[in-house]
Amino acid sequence: MATSRRSNNTSLSSSIHERRQVQARIRALQQRTNAVHEELSRSSSVAKIAVHDVERAYIRITNEYREQRDQLLQSLHHVNKNIKESTHELDGIRKSLCTAQSFHLPLNSPRYSNDYEVHEMNAMVNDIERVLNKISQQLKQFHFMPSHGHAMGKTLGTIRVKNTNREETALTSPESFIDQYYSRHNLYVYKLYTVDLDISAKWVISTIEQRIFLCDIEGEVRIFSYSRDLHRQPLLRERFHLSNIRLISSFTATQNYLIAFEIDTQILTLHTHHGALLLRLYFPYDPIMIIRCDYHKKNQIWTCSRTKRHCYQFNINHKIKQVNVLDQLDFTKPISNILIDPIGISCDEQDRVAIHDVNTTTSDRLLLFTNNQNIIIPLDFVKHFDKLLSSRIERVLLVPKQPNLIVIVYVPQSSTTNMHEICIVDISLQPAQILHCLSEANGIQNIDVTLSGELVYTVTTPTNKRTPPKMHIYSLIY
Repeated sequence: MATSRRSNNTSLSSSIHERRQVQARIRALQQRTNAVHEELSRSSSVAKIAVHDVERAYIRITNEYREQRDQLLQSLHHVNKNIKESTHELDGIRKSLCTAQSFHLPLNSPRYSNDYEVHEMNAMVNDIERVLNKISQQLKQFHFMPSHGHAMGKTLGTIRVKNTNREETALTSPESFIDQYYSRHNLYVYKLYTVDLDISAKWVISTIEQRIFLCDIEGEVRIFSYSRDLHRQPLLRERFHLSNIRLISSFTATQNYLIAFEIDTQILTLHTHHGALLLRLYFPYDPIMIIRCDYHKKNQIWTCSRTKRHCYQFNINHKIKQVNVLDQLDFTKPISNILIDPIGISCDEQDRVAIHDVNTTTSDRLLLFTNNQNIIIPLDFVKHFDKLLSSRIERVLLVPKQPNLIVIVYVPQSSTTNMHEICIVDISLQPAQILHCLSEANGIQNIDVTLSGELVYTVTTPTNKRTPPKMHIYSLIY
C-alpha cells in the first residue's frame, strides 16, 4: 500500500514538473512572439517612412527638373529670337555696305562732299557698333558647352598659406587626358655616366652646383664633385658617417648644412658638408620627406608630413639652435569634400611648390602652388591601362629652369617586379603629354634633377648578383 502511494506521488511530481516545463516554454514563445511583433511593427514603420521620403524626394526632383527644363526652354526661345533679330540686322548692314561700296556719285553732284560723306560714314559706323554691342551683350547672357566639352578652370577650393607673396587663391583643375602616343617633340634624352657606389644610397641631392650628395639610411654620406661644364664623370671627394643615433628616415642638403631626421627619436641633426655635428634638436613635425629650397636664400627647407597633413617651410640656423617656420600648407580640412593625402613634395628656383596627393577620391594628382595661381594636375594618365590597380607613382619632381616639365617615377607592377619607369611630362600642353620614358629593371632608390637639366638617380642592388649599386646620370635637352 505504501509502495503504491510512493509511486503515485512520484508520477504526480513528474507530471507537475513536465507541466511547468511546458508552461515555461509557452512563456518563452510568447516573449519571442511579442519581440518579433515589435520588430515587425518597427520595420513596417521605418519602411513607411522610407517610402514616404522617397516619394517626397521624387516629387521634389521632378519639380526641380521641370522648372529647369521650363527655364531652359524659355532661355532657348529668347536666344533664338535674339539670333533671328541679330541676323536680320547684320544682313541689313551687309546690304548697306555692299550698296555703299558699289554706288559712286558723280563729281558734280551736290551730295559729293567730303563733310557729308564723313557724316554718313560716322552714322553707319555708329549703327554697326550699336548692333554688335547688342549681339555681344546677348551672347554674354548665355553660355553653352558642347557635348564633348569639359569645364576648364573648375574651382575646387582654397588653401591658406602664410607667405604674403603667395596669395590665397583657388585650386584650378586643367583638363588632362591619356594620349595614346608619346610626344618626343624637341626633347632628347641620353645617358652621360654610370658610377659604381659602395653604399645603397637612399637619397640623392644634385641641385647644389658642382656637387652630388648621397646618403643611406645608416648615415653613410658620399659627396661627388660634378659639373656638366667639366665634361667628365663624377669624382668621389668625401666619405664619412653622420653622428646619428638611429636609422635616418629623411635627408637633404642645403648650402651650408647636411640635414637628417630620425623618426624613432624625432631628432633633427645638422652637420657641415665635411661631416662635423653642429646641432641636434627636437623636431615634432614628423616629416615623411625633407627637400631643400634655398635657391635664393640660404638654408631653407620644405618638409612634408603625411600623418599631420601639413607641409612646412623652415629657415635653418644652427647658431640660434631652433628652426623658424616661414610658410605652411594646411591639408587637415577637406577641400571640396576631398581630404588631401600628401606623400611627397618638390620645389624649384621659381618658388613653386608641388605636392603629390594620393587621396582615395581622385587617386594620384599634383597640387602645384605658384605665386599667381594654384593648379591641380591629374597624374593617372601616366599609368598603364591594364595596371591601374597594381601600379603606383613613387615620386614627382619639378625640373629647375623648365617650368613646363615634371619628372615622374612610376612603378607599373609593384607586386611582381622591381622595374621602374621615369616619365618626363610636359604639363604646359593641353592635355599634358609624356615626352619620354626611361625603364630601369633594378628599381630606383631616389632621383633628383640638376640645375643643368640632368637626371641623377641611384638603383638598388640586383638580388642574388654580386654587382655594386650604381648611380646613373642622363642629360635632358629640351
